[in-house]
Amino acid sequence: MENISLSIFEHFIELRRRIFYSTLNVIFLSIISYFFYDNIVNLLLKDFSQKLYTYNLTEGFVTKIKISFLSGIFLSIPMLIFQISLFIMPALKSNEKRIYFLLLLAGFFLFICGSFFSYKKILPLSITFLNQAEFFPKNVSPWLNYSGLLKFITQFLIGFGVAFQLPIVLIFIVNLKILSKQKLLNSFRYVIVICFIVAAVLTPPDWISQVMLAIPLIILYFSSILICYIFKIGN
Repeated sequence: MENISLSIFEHFIELRRRIFYSTLNVIFLSIISYFFYDNIVNLLLKDFSQKLYTYNLTEGFVTKIKISFLSGIFLSIPMLIFQISLFIMPALKSNEKRIYFLLLLAGFFLFICGSFFSYKKILPLSITFLNQAEFFPKNVSPWLNYSGLLKFITQFLIGFGVAFQLPIVLIFIVNLKILSKQKLLNSFRYVIVICFIVAAVLTPPDWISQVMLAIPLIILYFSSILICYIFKIGN
């Protein structure tokens, strides 16, 4: 009983150490992002030329802190993954370590791909679509909020990055035999509907961004099933 308590205590100490290092990394990169805030905002707003406005005196400062912090978290992803791995890996067997490492790399790659895809292809289309003059009466000119627009863009990028984790989730589910490959294949009609619902939740309220997220999700869904069949995952 004493050995079990000691083991739990050691795990707790190790977990606290990993959280401490991860938090320090986020804080450090958030501070760096604060000093490069203008570059970050110029990058996010590169496809937007309209003048923006603030609604209150504190909005500029609060927005700068929020965006710097979000940038710090985003830049910390590799280190966060590394710290999580240091905590989990000792408990895994050699074959489980290999699978975990591959899924980790794939998840990170898919997140970057999803964010980059939305930034380069979907975000400009969405901004152009939503900013059309036909959506506003002739006597109304849009005064767009500075912090609101940055929130829109960051939500957009993170939403796509998270949604692109679908293959990792599906492969993990099949590997644990919670669902079979055939069951996933037979449920494709429901999945298509779910993909459009997820796209509507994760993206801003315009049909272009929703469709442009739903289609990659559907492709990723069938690709995941194909990977499971090729590598005989879940057999």
